[in-house]
Amino acid sequence: MKKFFTLIALFAISTCAVMAQNQILNGGFEDWGNYDVNSTSAAEPRYWHSFSSASGPLASFSGDHCFISKDAHSGNYSAAIKACKVLFGVTANGTMTTGRLNAGHISASNPANHAELDINKKVDDNGEPYVDNNKDPFYQIL
Repeated sequence: MKKFFTLIALFAISTCAVMAQNQILNGGFEDWGNYDVNSTSAAEPRYWHSFSSASGPLASFSGDHCFISKDAHSGNYSAAIKACKVLFGVTANGTMTTGRLNAGHISASNPANHAELDINKKVDDNGEPYVDNNKDPFYQIL
């Protein structure tokens, strides 16, 4: 009887521990929000961000790097991330993050190019909500 209650207690504790962990939202890249999954245009999966939603002075020159792909291991979709040529023939890496990319300099090694994540930031510098086109914040709670 003692072993039975010990087993039940261990099961309850392990179940609570597993249920309390946060998971990466849209980790399988199945949800693409406002994007047409049959399009070949740049897109971002929900809760993920690439140069399409980057901030910084060179964001508009950063090119398209993230696309919907039907080449999936499991599920229906995956994210295709590609490098592309941008200003003056410079190649920019394809990058995707749960935070927000900042395109701040033409040199890839410059610290002005970085990803940022601030769970306390609710509005941007212009007072607009700090969210992407799908109304998702530029962070995930892990």
